Amino acid sequence: MLKFLHTQTIVNKFTFRVILFLFILFFIVGLYPGVGGEGAQRSIKFYHDKFDNSGFLVPLIYGYWPNLFGSWLFALGLIQICLYTIGMYLILNNLKIYKLRLLFYIIYFVGIFFVLQVVRDATSFSIFILGIGVLSKILTVKIKFKWILIVLSYIIIFIGCFFKPILAPIMAVVYVMFLKVFNARKIGIKVQILFLVSISFFPYVADKFILARFDLKPAYAEQQLFLYDAAKLYCWGHDSTTVKIAKETLAPFLHENSDYESICASLEPMAWDHLRTKLPEVSNSPALKTYSGADKDIVGSLLNNWSRLIFNNPFEWLQIKVIDSAQVLVMSNAFFIEPILMDKSKSTLQSAGNVLIKVLHLPIAILDKLRVFSLGMTFLIGIFLVVLNGRVFKYQKFVDLVTLNFFVIILLTWLMTTILFIANPGRYTLPYTLLSYIYLISAWNSKKNNQLAFKFNQSKIIKFKLKKKHLTKLKYPLKNINLKYYLSELD
Repeated sequence: MLKFLHTQTIVNKFTFRVILFLFILFFIVGLYPGVGGEGAQRSIKFYHDKFDNSGFLVPLIYGYWPNLFGSWLFALGLIQICLYTIGMYLILNNLKIYKLRLLFYIIYFVGIFFVLQVVRDATSFSIFILGIGVLSKILTVKIKFKWILIVLSYIIIFIGCFFKPILAPIMAVVYVMFLKVFNARKIGIKVQILFLVSISFFPYVADKFILARFDLKPAYAEQQLFLYDAAKLYCWGHDSTTVKIAKETLAPFLHENSDYESICASLEPMAWDHLRTKLPEVSNSPALKTYSGADKDIVGSLLNNWSRLIFNNPFEWLQIKVIDSAQVLVMSNAFFIEPILMDKSKSTLQSAGNVLIKVLHLPIAILDKLRVFSLGMTFLIGIFLVVLNGRVFKYQKFVDLVTLNFFVIILLTWLMTTILFIANPGRYTLPYTLLSYIYLISAWNSKKNNQLAFKFNQSKIIKFKLKKKHLTKLKYPLKNINLKYYLSELD
């Protein structure tokens, strides 16, 4: 009987592995030919002829990634999925609480459909997760290897920030918070501040230096924000001086055969793109044009006028930013897979993979439409945790502390994306939303494990003596505790 059950178990495991292999195979094949390609400029042969609107790394990676399997988008998408999966697996190994592991699987599933897109936000997110995963390994290695992993994770995070240097301060805060979760007693406050400052500002400075060194063609991506804010203050402003400055700011960028009325007719609160595109309902559109010449003084003057608008009447500027902040709170449509499903040159295997992807994507698409992955929903979950702590469940101080850090990530993301707001696709905020959930799970797991490790087993007395690496005396076994794990942490 036992022999039969053993044989049956082996058969069940083999069947499961076969099914899992086929599942992964269909999913991967279904991803072909890939989706994304933002900022690649692959039609431009030489690097120095490309535009710098996405920084130095995007046209370098996207522009010259090899056409493996006949599609560079497909190949790079697979690399992103691999980086993301490795990082999540490393983090998962530290989770000892079953319910937290289940939540972590859900986040992993959502993230897969995000990182399969070859866009800056998804690429950087996959690299960030790999960096956090490497950082999490410091929990299980000897102290002499911990700094190697910390430096390696720092370098990985630093590279990820090059895809969107302007948002690096958010990742700097996230990195330091994870550093405290994984290695709180080993890293001093001065080192944490060094990591915080360097990750916040050095990617931006290094990006500008490298762009100047290779002399890429200037695109002045920042002018989109300045023109959008100026247009809103011109059309919606109340102060006459502010409106006058806004009009002067927009004048050099007014499109030929257009007028100021076209600016207000084209302006809409959800994105700036309508100001530079032809609209059938606006006869003199597009209203504005961007500058891409070599004269940096023109964009410098635009920056100065934008600053004047803010300092002349900061309250009106804050009013338009309140409108932007509402957009940021409910951003959605972070998952864009339609080009994969609409590819007409399909094999039978690829068609089957498309069906699988469509079925798996359906619940995510529904939740995305319901704004479940938005900053607003994440903020409500944080409030929910605060309300439950001490009212529904027994009060625990660490829950409030972890939730406070959770709020810091969300509020910083909200603040920075509001200030920089030019459009409302959910992919701008989703990476930091998912990172905040991963932080919450990791911090909760770390605290619960520490409580469990040093808790007496009911009335039994556990006596042990620790030397540098070895346990010399143990009267009663610790139940449900990975002793080697905690001894290495105490080392």
